[in-house]
Amino acid sequence: MTRAMDWLRRVGHSRWLDVGAALVAVFSCVCIALLLPGRARHYDFAHYYVARQLLFGSPNPYTASLARLYAQHGLVSDESVPHLTEPPTMLWLFAPLESLPPGAAFGLWVCLEIASLAMVLWLTRRLLEGRLSARGWRFVCAGTLASEALYYHFYFSQIQLLLAALLLAAYACQHRGKHWTACLAVTVAGLLKLFPFVLLPWFVWRSGGSRKARVGKAITVIMVAVVCFWLTGWSRWVDFSRDAMPIIADAAKRSLGQFSIVSFAAKFGGRMQTIGSLAGLALVAASYWRCASSGGDREAEFCLLTVAMLMGGMAVWPHYFVLLIFPMAVAAARIRARQSLLWIVLYALLVLCLNDVETHTTAFLHGHPGLEALVNYWPLYGMLGLWCWFMMTLREPMRPHAE
Repeated sequence: MTRAMDWLRRVGHSRWLDVGAALVAVFSCVCIALLLPGRARHYDFAHYYVARQLLFGSPNPYTASLARLYAQHGLVSDESVPHLTEPPTMLWLFAPLESLPPGAAFGLWVCLEIASLAMVLWLTRRLLEGRLSARGWRFVCAGTLASEALYYHFYFSQIQLLLAALLLAAYACQHRGKHWTACLAVTVAGLLKLFPFVLLPWFVWRSGGSRKARVGKAITVIMVAVVCFWLTGWSRWVDFSRDAMPIIADAAKRSLGQFSIVSFAAKFGGRMQTIGSLAGLALVAASYWRCASSGGDREAEFCLLTVAMLMGGMAVWPHYFVLLIFPMAVAAARIRARQSLLWIVLYALLVLCLNDVETHTTAFLHGHPGLEALVNYWPLYGMLGLWCWFMMTLREPMRPHAE
């Protein structure tokens, strides 16, 4: 064991490792840059671009056919996604894009994705200052750029990097005592994609002050959410719940590319999807219970609840894993402090699991959905391992730097 650790230390201090990380980062950036021109008229960005016409020119944007609007703007129709599934608040956010030509609008959106990524990485460096060296941060950046999650995020022009930036900014504000700003940032993230609302009770609860002050914050953020629902149209939210949510649930049931507990359980048929939903809720509840019984290690609590939020949700596509950039960096910093060969190996396995998002199937496996799921859900196993690690971390006495 000692020899193995000595060897790992020599490898870790080798400058060739820095060169390799730099080459990987450059290669990853080149790959993403090369794919972007071909994505300007495809997939989720096409949804975003026609949002304005769907909001103002359709009785129900969630049943309107997208093919006609795509053809009108020269966008590529995707028959596997014939209708919108984004919440009304997202449609309002992207409505101004249609005032620009598609190419310029896509360029603007890519700039926002890049800015969000830069914000996440910068906040990660600031929040882990003193525990994550400049060299370690560069490795975090290289690993993020090389991740499957980031590649798929740019491939599908997704919004999760913006959500990750909002949630991490909220945690940074909480860390500095700006609790009102933190709660409002999480509320904005939740309005855009709903699942970040899982974190809102924790931000309100950990906002400090008297019980009356926390109740006041809870009432305020609820009122902000209600006003936003009203401004974006109650009828739109009814349409979203009735017509879009079943599409999301069906995708979770059928797709091997979603990695939530709900999706995994659904592959075993029968009422397992319902059981998976209950298991997801139980996992979130267990996470809150662990936070309530911990010593106040808010960093670990935030990371634990972030992982639970993903695992317990309905839809968890590969690009959702950009929300794990900070939790994985926290785990790396804390494992580095332990100097344990076992934990280093386990961390490496977590990284491999979270990046194994490709579908592996054969004719035999396709005929046995349960077995096929067991073979393909390595990212879920990775999230479960990360969740267990933070659960165990919260059992330990809080270290001075964990605040």
